[in-house]
Amino acid sequence: MIASVHRILKFSGPFAGRIRAAYLFSLLKSICNNLPIMISVYIINSLMEGSFRMPHCIFLACLMVLVLVLGALFQNLADRFQSTAGYEVFAK
Repeated sequence: MIASVHRILKFSGPFAGRIRAAYLFSLLKSICNNLPIMISVYIINSLMEGSFRMPHCIFLACLMVLVLVLGALFQNLADRFQSTAGYEVFAK
């Protein structure tokens, strides 16, 4: 797998930076896709312990929305970098 990624980066030449950026944004998107599950587990644990307060609830709701928005943004950026780099590599 790593050898395949290395070959793709060597083949892409001057556009390798865009592909690396796409990999980075894909990694960040994957993290954002898993954070809502972890936040939900934390909410359930807090509810079961009885230590859940309204300011805490508002903070976690805002955090959940932020994570979902960032996930969509990172997906968009990863798609744009991959599309642009792929088009320019094959156009060259």
